[in-house]
Amino acid sequence: MPVTDPLQELYDSVDPSVFESNYPSSERQKADMLWVRTHREELAQYEGKWIAVYNQQVIASGKNGANVQKRALQKIGYDVPDLYLRFLEHSTCVY
Repeated sequence: MPVTDPLQELYDSVDPSVFESNYPSSERQKADMLWVRTHREELAQYEGKWIAVYNQQVIASGKNGANVQKRALQKIGYDVPDLYLRFLEHSTCVY
């Protein structure tokens, strides 16, 4: 009987669209995601808010994710598909 990885089985059992927004779509988005994970102390000022990160900088923040996204896209251009937008419940928890 082959050995199976229970986490892989769980991952495989979930609709892939559930994960789409959590995985970076470009190298820039990967860098922005890593930047958020490694700069949590300085991001503490954004706790309880949505942040839009682009080129490793917070370019917009606020309580309403749609408004944050709109303001960020106005700054960088609407044709940019890889804006990193996340909610910071606490500086140690990024959603």
